[in-house]
Amino acid sequence: MLEELLVPLQKRGHQVDVYLAKGPSGPVYDYRGLRVHRRGSDWHAAALDADVLVTHLDQTSEVVGVASVLDKPVVQILHNTHAPTKMWANCKADLLVFNSEWMKADFGMDGLVVRPPVWAEDYNTYENSNKRGGYVTLVNSSYRKGGLMVSILAAMMPNVHFMILKGAYGEQLEPPLPNVRIDEHAAWDMALVYNETSILLMPSYYESWGRVGVEAMASGTPVIASPTPGLKESLDYAGIFADWEDVGAWKYHIERLLYDEDAYAKASSLAYNRSADLDPGPDIEAWIDAVERLSARVSS
Repeated sequence: MLEELLVPLQKRGHQVDVYLAKGPSGPVYDYRGLRVHRRGSDWHAAALDADVLVTHLDQTSEVVGVASVLDKPVVQILHNTHAPTKMWANCKADLLVFNSEWMKADFGMDGLVVRPPVWAEDYNTYENSNKRGGYVTLVNSSYRKGGLMVSILAAMMPNVHFMILKGAYGEQLEPPLPNVRIDEHAAWDMALVYNETSILLMPSYYESWGRVGVEAMASGTPVIASPTPGLKESLDYAGIFADWEDVGAWKYHIERLLYDEDAYAKASSLAYNRSADLDPGPDIEAWIDAVERLSARVSS
């Protein structure tokens, strides 16, 4: 999400420097027009000349402290409703950015809603006539993302081909079953994943939005998901919902989509239409305008 927010600022003519908190050290490099500084770079010195500081997740407390000392405007991007995030949101923040309407309502605070931007054309494989012959796919097989549920389903449905794309965080469950294909995180262009996917599964314990579901819908891929507030908002009328622990419901929906051509066609059409509803253009414009107002305040 952060990447898709920063790149439009750079394209608008702003210099955007990104300081990584993790990964290897090394020289500065360019990524999509962003200047990326590897772990260990001195972002504190760079903050002296910055117009706006943008932060999120576990870097927020330190950035907020520096922003207070330097009297710099700070933007906090909020990805969840967990206790640390709510604590940080109550610290210095000139702009709070929520990733969904339900999150903003839950916080009860002023701010801007910017849904995680997904440009549909980057993922659209809707014309693929072999969609129903593809995989039933899970992205991130940690327990809280549904790795155990998919392991059970794969064992119960030996004639269905499952694909697991391992996530970047959390202990990844890897069921040793002949009908389960497991790929490493970031080994694929995600458009190719959706091109080979008939159904996307999101049996998540918690999702504040669910970007991967929105990506899948751009290709007309039906999404079966847990009814978290975020997934209910992002998938809306196109979502097919089953309780997190209801194995029978997940199995029923998978079989209905795979073996009922009309049901699949309807679900695919709804997914594609919902993707069109989520054009990120207006959210991006509102985001750029808000950041530029903060920058102009410093410049004046």
